[in-house]
Amino acid sequence: MSLENIISRLDNAAFFKEHGFVAKKNTGRRAEGICPFCGEAKFNLNLEKGLWQCFGCHKSGNQITFYAQKNNVSNREAVKAIKRYLGVEDDLPPRKKRRSGVSGAQSGQSEEAAGQGISPAGSTEDGRPDIDGPSEINEQYPHKEAAPDEVEQKHPYERLIELASLTPADRESLKKKRGFTDEMIEEFKFRSGGGYLREIVGKLQGEYSGDRLLEVGILRNVNGTLLPEKQLLEDRILIPYLDEEGHVYHLRPHKLGFSNIPAQPYSRYLLRHHPKKIVLTEGEFKAAALTAWEIAGIGGPGTSSFGDKNLDRLVFLLQEFDVKEVCVIYDSEEKGDPSLPNFKEQLNKRYDTQYWSYIMAYKLHQAGFKTTVGWLPAEWRIDGKIDFDGALAQGRTAAEIRKVIKEAKGYKEFLATMDEDGQRVIKRKIAKHFSKKNVKREFNKYMVTVPGVNGQEYDKEISNFVINIKSNFFTQDSVIRNVQLVNTYGEVSDVFPIESSAMAAADAFKKFVLSKGNYIFKGNGTDLTNIWEYEFLNNDGELIYMPEQIGWIDAHKVWLFGNMAIKDGKIYRPDNDGIIWVEGKGFKPQSFSVASDSRVSENAIPHLCEKEINICDVAERMKHSVGGYEAYIAIGWVIATIFSRDIFAKYKCMPILFPHGKRESGKTTFMRWIMGFFGIETEGISVGKTTTANFIARALSYWSSLGVWFDEYRNESGVIEKDGLFRSAYNRQVSGKGTATAFQSKGFSVHSVISISGEELPKDNGLFTRCIPLQISSYKRQREFYESINRSSEYFSYLTFSLIRDYDLYKDRIMANIADLKSTLVSRGITDRTAENWAICAAAFDSVVMEDAGFIKWVEQSCQEIKRTGEEDHMLNQFWLDTNTMISSHEVGLKHMKVEDNKLYVWLQGVYSEWSVYYRKRTGREPFDLQSIMKYLREEPYCLDSSYRCFIGKVRRRAAVIDLSQANEIIQEIADSLDELGHNHDSGDEEY
Repeated sequence: MSLENIISRLDNAAFFKEHGFVAKKNTGRRAEGICPFCGEAKFNLNLEKGLWQCFGCHKSGNQITFYAQKNNVSNREAVKAIKRYLGVEDDLPPRKKRRSGVSGAQSGQSEEAAGQGISPAGSTEDGRPDIDGPSEINEQYPHKEAAPDEVEQKHPYERLIELASLTPADRESLKKKRGFTDEMIEEFKFRSGGGYLREIVGKLQGEYSGDRLLEVGILRNVNGTLLPEKQLLEDRILIPYLDEEGHVYHLRPHKLGFSNIPAQPYSRYLLRHHPKKIVLTEGEFKAAALTAWEIAGIGGPGTSSFGDKNLDRLVFLLQEFDVKEVCVIYDSEEKGDPSLPNFKEQLNKRYDTQYWSYIMAYKLHQAGFKTTVGWLPAEWRIDGKIDFDGALAQGRTAAEIRKVIKEAKGYKEFLATMDEDGQRVIKRKIAKHFSKKNVKREFNKYMVTVPGVNGQEYDKEISNFVINIKSNFFTQDSVIRNVQLVNTYGEVSDVFPIESSAMAAADAFKKFVLSKGNYIFKGNGTDLTNIWEYEFLNNDGELIYMPEQIGWIDAHKVWLFGNMAIKDGKIYRPDNDGIIWVEGKGFKPQSFSVASDSRVSENAIPHLCEKEINICDVAERMKHSVGGYEAYIAIGWVIATIFSRDIFAKYKCMPILFPHGKRESGKTTFMRWIMGFFGIETEGISVGKTTTANFIARALSYWSSLGVWFDEYRNESGVIEKDGLFRSAYNRQVSGKGTATAFQSKGFSVHSVISISGEELPKDNGLFTRCIPLQISSYKRQREFYESINRSSEYFSYLTFSLIRDYDLYKDRIMANIADLKSTLVSRGITDRTAENWAICAAAFDSVVMEDAGFIKWVEQSCQEIKRTGEEDHMLNQFWLDTNTMISSHEVGLKHMKVEDNKLYVWLQGVYSEWSVYYRKRTGREPFDLQSIMKYLREEPYCLDSSYRCFIGKVRRRAAVIDLSQANEIIQEIADSLDELGHNHDSGDEEY
């Protein structure tokens, strides 16, 4: 009698009671009560299966482990005690040895196997008879027939295997595809199925009763006629399951199984040496392959079967052979690549193997085993898949396999190694697997289980329909679910969106479903919550994301446009509903739909052109059209924008392109061309008085790794208040007064790269130094090129398409050239910021479009001109910037400055003395002289006096007086820094 049959004879309620369990509640299927191990009332017992778990001490197991732990004996001793309890003989009568039986392998481990804690699987003796064809003894059957007394001793499966044979083609397949040797094939007695077995089954009918052959599945009853099982007659290998002595006790045609014959773990023969640690794999061939590396393992054909309904058989077998540790290693497959055979379109079907690996390891751990999960390396895969027999066929070594076992992880850690999608899918499947909600779907209605009289439970109908979730649209702020209702009459509703308000309350839900047709809900709020939880766990509806950005979608590592998505160089097209499916995820591009004056508008979603253009020719014609290298630097800005994630990661900035010129100079047309490279049709976003800071923040967030164009810049009220926003966007940071609300409270972050155009350049020095100013003039325009560019501009976005498609091809070259050009410009005396700004754009052009020595020379000349024209402003600006920094480091402070009546008083002589030391140390150069700084300071409108005598602290000083209401942002930050030292602008008290 098998161990499973013995356990099945137990009266679990009586057995557990007699051995120390005190039940407090019994529902007929489950019992709850006092744990005999910890004494807490948290012991839960499944009376049907005998499985138990205590939620106090966290012990768990079955009848065998319960007895073993209660009586402090081994599992083997517990099995013997249970046999005695049932009156079953402990030792079964010895079986007669086969004439050419399978001999056991040596019980000793190899040194390498022992070092890894993996027990050897053993091997058989050589010299098996050839079973590929008829023998000289009997041409009809290839093996010697057994004597009548032997037949009575043998299982029908074993007799079938004795009479069957293995075709040369199947033998060759096992050797080539699985890596098996002839010795392994003989040891495991693999045979071929096929029509020739009809005659052998006929012979078995003469040796065994029809009932017996029906019982084991060799025969089937068709309208009263006994016929051979169809699976036996198919062209597939028959896999015998061998016991410790090599006798056949179970049989399974490959990838199938006889009707009404329970699945079994494969097999007792592989555990005959009682290994303490084993590998659990998916099927028989994989488990057999492990023996080639002297690694003990068993197979669970049908991962979902042994992870659920057949788990007990696996647990009983492992306990019987006293196994302590199990490493779960299933097939390693790539199911997310459309080019591979096992590609799964639906995301939730791509992680089944990982899910069952987790479930098996978890459940075996709960049953008392130490468990880990291993994963065969992806680089071993052929056509996206690798398993143990495939690895054996590749010639993988025992050391390589043991390395996989050694690197196996606990089930929790294994789950943590999955990618974001994998973790989400697997966690939902786990929740569904262990869900115990009392709601279920039955004949297009929902039923709940409720208690009745005498503790009996019954099912109650709570609706005349069920809900099918067809799709889930994920926006940044919410989820929109499209659902369909189907009632018991077979009536099907249209697919419609359902709001959260209609999902949450029973009364609102009742009214909502009635409005959709003949759909009635009779449950309460708890029932409705359970229904939604049930449907969410079982929902295989489409996942459709509606990002609030266009371009680079960082959360999903994909480029998204109106007519395509690009991921890892692969192009994905929209379906008829405008949804773009990328590796099982749907993306619905959204337009930028709020106007600057809060009116609703719809801007076209950027589209990319796939018609190839000659970018060198475009650049040359644009150069002639605008009259100079300004065209090159602008195209370089476009290229740098596409690579802005990598550029910003290194330089922490992205330059602002600033075309400027008189009215009708052509700057607006020029910027339309430039934005056309991104596939964006726009007239620019006005930065006038009606454009709010919140709108600018939204624009900077929407176009991701793309350019955004702000037009009509002027140095006037209503515009210059936004200078701080643009300065902050240059560094993709939130800083400066007035910007926290726009960015932080609204939750927007900067993803775009800015271009600004206008008739004049900004007077704000902080903004100016972040720009690449380009003067556009109609006098330099060559009309024939201008018209040509206008006609072909609709194809410019091919540049962005090609850059994204071949992103990795260009990235390293662009980054290296930026670093080289910046270094060169700095060595020529160009400031760090200016060198970075121009090098980023110029090197991007040089790397992708063409190398032009004249262009690089023009870039240096432009930088030198900016240096000369901005040096005076820069001198004073640098002094204030450094002063602000020195306040933070406490090198200057309240002994040098004070704030009073909205004025800043600065002891210039004292501050300059500290600053000159700081400047020499930081730059290695001599500082500007104090007289020059005072000269430029007097010219500023915010300077009220440069030699005002007053007390700063307790000492009378000559101070410069600054009107904070007119001061620039840097000086206001200095005043704020003094506030942080504990002084208000209205207080003149100083402390030392």
